[in-house]
Amino acid sequence: MAATLPRKINIAPVGSLIEQVKVLGSGRPLIAFGMNFCAWGGTFVAFAYLPSILANVTSFSSNGVTWMLALYGVSVIVGNFLGGRVSDKAGVRALALMLGAQATVLLIFTFTAPSTLGSILTLGVLGALMFCNVPSLALYVVQLAQRHQPENVDIASTINVSAANAGIALGAFIGGLVANSP
Repeated sequence: MAATLPRKINIAPVGSLIEQVKVLGSGRPLIAFGMNFCAWGGTFVAFAYLPSILANVTSFSSNGVTWMLALYGVSVIVGNFLGGRVSDKAGVRALALMLGAQATVLLIFTFTAPSTLGSILTLGVLGALMFCNVPSLALYVVQLAQRHQPENVDIASTINVSAANAGIALGAFIGGLVANSP
C-alpha cells in the first residue's frame, strides 16, 4: 500500500473545536453518518453470531463454519475492491442501490439460513455488499465535508468511522438479545 500512496499529502488546516462540533449538526453529513451506523448495525445483528447461526441453524460442522467464514472473507475483499471502483464512477446513486441490496440480502438470509446452498449464496453476496459500501460511504462523507465544511474533512471522516463502530456495537447487542430470546 505504501508504494501506491503519494509521497506528500497536503493536509488542510483543522477547524476550531466549535467548528468541529458543528459537523454533528450538518444535515447531509449527519444523514451519511446515520447510513453508516444503520448499514453496519444491521449487518452485525447477524454477523456477530454468524458462527453460531451456521452451526446451529444451518447445521454446518465446525470445519464447514470455518470455510463459510473464509468465503465471507473473500467476498468482503471482492466487495471492497468493487465498491471502490463503483464509488468513483456512480457516487450516491450506487451507494443507495448497494445499501438497499444489503438490506434485502439480510432479509433474504432470514429465510436461507437453514439451507446449506442458500447460506453459501446469501453470505457470499452479503459479504461483498457489506464492504462494497465502505469506500462509497467514506467518499460521500469526505465530499460532503469538502462542500459544506472544508476545514473539518478529517473530523467528518473520523465521525463516519465512529458511526460505523457504534452501529457494530449496537448491532451485536441486538443480535445477542435475539440469540438469547426464547
